[in-house]
Amino acid sequence: MAEEFVDVANVSIEHSGGLVLLQDVKSIRVRTRRETKRVTTMNKLRRGRGFRRGPKECEVDLVSELNKSPEVDWNQIYDDEEVFQLYWERADNGQRRWALDCTIADIEEEEDDEGEASLSISIMALDNLKLK
Repeated sequence: MAEEFVDVANVSIEHSGGLVLLQDVKSIRVRTRRETKRVTTMNKLRRGRGFRRGPKECEVDLVSELNKSPEVDWNQIYDDEEVFQLYWERADNGQRRWALDCTIADIEEEEDDEGEASLSISIMALDNLKLK
């Protein structure tokens, strides 16, 4: 299981509304994992033969400030079950990543005691690729 907390420089979304640079993103967390199981059939050395691996799974969690005029209508994308692309660039070394064929799994609005509102968006993607 790989979990990556990203110090974000730029996050962009490409959806039916075009390519939008997201200015209100507070944080992004990317999890890439692959279910792996030990093959228990033993060989002559009396140990397992190897591993059986499932498909790679990618999840992205975005936390965004909740403004009166949001850059992207996340609820509309969720309601339309839209598939979109998500791009981000790390601030520390400029590495660019791409979450391929994303869909929103969960949206949560939160307001703290100081009156700051935020939106947590859980996204599932088919792959997490490095852009050159």
